[in-house]
Formats: sequence, C-alpha cells, structure tokens
Amino acid sequence: MAIFYPAWSPCTECHCPNHHVPSHSFPPERHALENSNLAPLTRSNDPPLPAEADTLNAMISSYQAEIKDIDSEESNITRLSAEMRENIVHLDQKVELLRGERIRISQAISERKRLLSPIRQLPAEILSHIFLQTIEFPIEATQTDAEDMWWKFRCARSAPWSIALVSRRWRQVALDFPQLWSYRIGEHMLHSEKHKLSICIANDPDSSTFEELPLPLATIVCSIANRIRDLHLFLPSSIFANLPSLHLFLPQLERLSLLCTDGEAIFTYTGLKIFDFSPKLHSMQVMDIGSVSPLFVLPWPQITQFKSEHTHLKYSQPGSMFNEVLDFISVAVNLEECFVECDNRGDTLTRDPVACPKLHTLTVLGIYNDEHYDPVFPLLERLTLPSLTTLVIGKVGHKDREPPMTFTAIWDMIARSKCNLRVLHYDHGGVLAEDFIGLLRGTPTLEDLRLTGGALGPDTVTEQTLTELTVKLDGTRPFVPNLHTLFLDGTIVFPMKVFAEMVESRWTLADVVSPPVRQLRNISICTSVRADEREEENEKTLADVTALSVLDAYKAQGLVVTMNSRQI
Repeated sequence: MAIFYPAWSPCTECHCPNHHVPSHSFPPERHALENSNLAPLTRSNDPPLPAEADTLNAMISSYQAEIKDIDSEESNITRLSAEMRENIVHLDQKVELLRGERIRISQAISERKRLLSPIRQLPAEILSHIFLQTIEFPIEATQTDAEDMWWKFRCARSAPWSIALVSRRWRQVALDFPQLWSYRIGEHMLHSEKHKLSICIANDPDSSTFEELPLPLATIVCSIANRIRDLHLFLPSSIFANLPSLHLFLPQLERLSLLCTDGEAIFTYTGLKIFDFSPKLHSMQVMDIGSVSPLFVLPWPQITQFKSEHTHLKYSQPGSMFNEVLDFISVAVNLEECFVECDNRGDTLTRDPVACPKLHTLTVLGIYNDEHYDPVFPLLERLTLPSLTTLVIGKVGHKDREPPMTFTAIWDMIARSKCNLRVLHYDHGGVLAEDFIGLLRGTPTLEDLRLTGGALGPDTVTEQTLTELTVKLDGTRPFVPNLHTLFLDGTIVFPMKVFAEMVESRWTLADVVSPPVRQLRNISICTSVRADEREEENEKTLADVTALSVLDAYKAQGLVVTMNSRQI
C-alpha cells in the first residue's frame, strides 16, 4: 500500500514582501548635520535663531518618527524570528519522522527481498554441499607442553542439528541427505542411513584415562565398520595396541589418519594389525609415529599417498629416521605422493638403496634442534625415483643451511632416476655452481625452480649460466626451455643487466624459435647482505632495480618480478 506524500517545497517565486526578510541600508553619515546655517551652532554656545530652531525641531520630530518605525520593525522581526525558530524545531521533528519512516520502509524492502532470495531456489543437492562445509572434521588437535601427553582436543560441535533448526526446508534437506550425518557416530547413525562414514575418535588425556576403546564405543565402531570411508584415530599407544582385538573389517576405508597422543610410548610396540581387512585403503597420514611400517601391519602396497608429520618439540624429536623412511618406501611399492619429516638423530644409515617406480611427488623436511644436525643428503643418495616430477627439500628448526652436498645428492638422484622433473623447491641449503649448471643442462623438463633461504653462493649463478638460459636465434636450444618460475635467494653477484636480457629474450623470442620456449612469468630475487656492507649494497640494489626496469613493459602481460634483500 502506497501513502501519498505532498510535494512540498519552500516558496521561492512569490514576490509578496511577507515571504522575505526585509532588507535595510543605513548609511552612517545619514544623520550628520550638514546644513550650512546650522553647522556653526555646533562650534559655539549661541542660541539658534527662530528659523533655525524650527528647522531643528522638524529634524527631531522626523527622527522620533523613524525610531517609532524602527521599534515596530524590530518587534515584527523578533516575532518572525521566534516563529522561524518554532518552524525549525517543527521541521527538525519532521525530518526525524521521515528518516525513521525511511528506515522502516528499507527494513520492509529487505524483508520482502529475503522472501525472493535466490537461496530459496537452490536445489536441495546444492544446499547439502553447502551444509557439508559447516562440518568440523576431523576434531581439532592442539599441541601441549607436556612431556608424555602431547595433544589435547576441542569438542566438535554438531552442525547438522543446528542446520535442522533454521527452517522446515533446511531441516528436510538435512534429513534427506545422509552424508551430512556421516561425520559423527552414535547420535548421527540413525540419519546417516547407508552412506559412507567419516569417523574421528580422539582421546583427550585431560578427561579420559581409557587404555582401550570403551565397550559402547567399540560396539558402535564394529557395527558401522563396513561403512567407514575416512578414519581418524587420535589415541594413546595403549588403545592402538588393543585395536587388533576388535578384528575390524573395513571394506570401504580409503583414507586413514593416525596420531599418537602419548609421544614415544608407541615405539614399544611392533606388528600391530589394527585392521583385518581394508582393500580400498590408499591414503595415509601419521603424526608423531616414525617407524610406521614395522609398527603397523597394513596393506602397504595399496598406499599411494603418505604423509608423516611431527611436533618439533625440543625435548624429543620424534621425526622419522632415514632407515625408517627407506623401510616404508620399500614396502609401499605403489607410492605416488610422499611427505616426510626426518630427524635422524645420529643414527647410522644401514638400509640398502630403494627404488620407488611410481613416486611422482616427494617432500622431505629435515627436523633439527640446537644440539644435533643431520643433513638429509644420505637419504637422497639411496633413492631412485624414475617417475619423480615434483621434489621439495627443506628443513625445520636449525639456523644453519644444508651443506652443498645435499644439493649434489639432489642432482645425482635426478640424474640417476632419469626422471622428467618439473618442480624443484630447495630451501635453506648451499648450492655448488657445477651442480646448478648440471641441473639446468640435464633437466630440460624443469618448469618451476625455487632456491630459497639463502641457498646461493657468489659463484653459483654466473654470467655464463645466464647466457645459457638466454633464447637466441642461432638455433641453439636454451637451458630449461619450459621454465616459467624462477626464485633465486642468496649472495647475488651476477650482472642484473644480463639477467634482465635473459628474461626479456624469453618473452620476445618465445614464439619465434622452434620449438617454442615458455615465457618466464614469475621471478623472485632475494639478496643476502652483510651489515657492514649495507651502504655499498644499497647502491648496487639501485643499479639492479634500474637494470630490471626494462621488464616493466611485460608486467601488463602477466610478468611478476619481485626483488628484496636480507641482512645476514
């Protein structure tokens, strides 16, 4: 329903004098005594002549009449001012009234628009996918400073119940899609129907002293075992040791996550057959468990994805030793992706070399404390990975860099494996010039090369190396023709002008040469600077930035170039 608001505005066109405040002009000399006959009287005490007295009396009468008019005008204006003030107050009230009505109308519009909201038209299948994102899974785990119990867990909220309270339609969607209820056992079993389940069982040492799964929980797990697809077990070693007694058959299990909450106590066990049957298991993640393959009896040849992480606590470094990593890789013969954190702790490497024919992505992080330092190169020297395409090598917890022999081991492994490596990230380690040039010359498939953490020495990248990377028209093929990302970090002494020319050639001649060369699109240069050389380095940096400015023309086409420095 519309309400008519009169189109009101102040009157501006009417010429009626009552619509305007009168204008007055009072020249200050208007009442000056300029009569030549009367002026001498002001400079003497002589009495005025009768004619002069008549003139003065006439002036006084005229002035008195003006005062009466002024008093009347002042009264009228004062009254008008009071009326205007009253009108202003009244108008302010009207403005507030209109503003309040505007707010109420805007709220009414929003309410009507909500009724037309596109979310009301979303198919139930789309709503169910949105609702799935509200599920907190797995249970959030946080580290503690305790020496025996390293983890505590926050109780997860039950999102499906909250969703079901929003509206009748949302409740119906929540009840109609059993996948929403497949993340919590017990109360959700009724609603999850026959859908595959994602289960997380966590034992918080602050509120639980169980040494085996409580009977009600074990009963539920056994009853739904044939529906479990994702299983997260965050348990102390004693409960892990009792799992074999359940004889679990998990025909749908695909992903498994194991976290040992009581530190190294798990290492007192071996050969734990926690599941009797899991033919689809292919992805596994472990936390704080180093020797995973001798500890658990699992279908290791099925595992294609594996991740091993650790807490990095100072009083105990539970990272996997090199022998343990090699033991696992030797039994996981179909492994494709692997992430491991290693802490060799001075252990003697006795394992024979291992080949993993299907492994295409490998990440190795060395965990070091302030007392011991074991580079990861002995591990790399015993690996042959013919399918490797992505390699990430880094370290955690030590200020020193990996020695140059680690990069030597990287290049030797790549050459030995005869793999088509596309991505190499190497952080916090030294690089010898001959290994760097060998990598560029011998890995034409390389696309993404990142040497970070101050990896480069003053002789690692030379002007000759940049020349070999430059695209030419003489028919010679440049190094790494598919390279699109290059990060260089360390002591940079090569001529930045030559570097800029190399990058520019990979833009201007990329499609001219045959076969084409890929454009170098993402570049980062970080220079290590000594504190006592800061002033000289500032001048060099300015010159380098000027040299790189020729690349600005390509930034609009997608080139990203960053340059910074780090004090050492």
